[in-house]
Amino acid sequence: MIGRPQRYLGVAILAAIIIVSASPALAYFEHVIASSRTDALGGAFVAVADDAAATWFNPAGLSGLQRFHLLATYRRPYSLSDVNEGFLVAAIPSSVGGFGVSWFYRGLENAMAENLVTLSFGRDLKRTAEDASLSVGATMDYARVSVSDRFNSADAAVTFGLSAHMRLLPMIGMGYSVRNLNEATLRLVDGGEGTRLVRRQAWGLSYFWENRMIVSYERRQDTIGEWHTLGGVELRLGQLARLRSGLQAGRATMGLGLSWSGIVFDVGVNSHESLGASYVFTIGYGPPPPVNPYAQAP
Repeated sequence: MIGRPQRYLGVAILAAIIIVSASPALAYFEHVIASSRTDALGGAFVAVADDAAATWFNPAGLSGLQRFHLLATYRRPYSLSDVNEGFLVAAIPSSVGGFGVSWFYRGLENAMAENLVTLSFGRDLKRTAEDASLSVGATMDYARVSVSDRFNSADAAVTFGLSAHMRLLPMIGMGYSVRNLNEATLRLVDGGEGTRLVRRQAWGLSYFWENRMIVSYERRQDTIGEWHTLGGVELRLGQLARLRSGLQAGRATMGLGLSWSGIVFDVGVNSHESLGASYVFTIGYGPPPPVNPYAQAP
């Protein structure tokens, strides 16, 4: 019979192989799925940032939300029964700016768990009646990793980030974010070297056409300093449905979103040539942004 330590080790090794195969680098909290919408857009959301997922991607975008938003996301990577992921986020507008709080969880059953709690704030520096704007944001992350081995080891760290979001023209968005400014270290073994939460940046551009389509482009830095290109398109079919597709690290993504009376239900799929498909489900409350008559094609 296989003992528990050996079983945990086997599960951890399997997870490591999966993560390494599916992403450019292995690191804690490297690939956070905030919603099926952001995943279906290829992860290119730093210059869009128009719903509660901005709490993670670009909190400067929170300043543009006019009503309360709530999203809950579940993902089971590549249909693996022992691996689960979830993301819960709420965004609250106020007279001084937009506030957001989120919780990300990734767990390997009976082996290890990652928990990330994020507090975010976004504020306008300038906003015109035509919806041209300049906003800034800040984040504080509480990151905790635990391993359920015979030592029951765990460690936590606090990191900080900054972001900006700009609409020079109502139909063109620009975004920038940087996370882990202080590059804190997680140590699961006393006296060990630990794992540094490396500083990472992202910048992007988005184009809004007649409130019918969003095209987003992003360059994102990974934990080893390499830059990757992400991109996505969202097509709005009236007030009810949204079709999405994108590219993320060379892999195709797609999704469908439905919205009725402020209730949102989205599903997305992220394919991998070796591991198969990974499905993402999101449900929540998120009134669509008001129609902007100035966001027209030139």
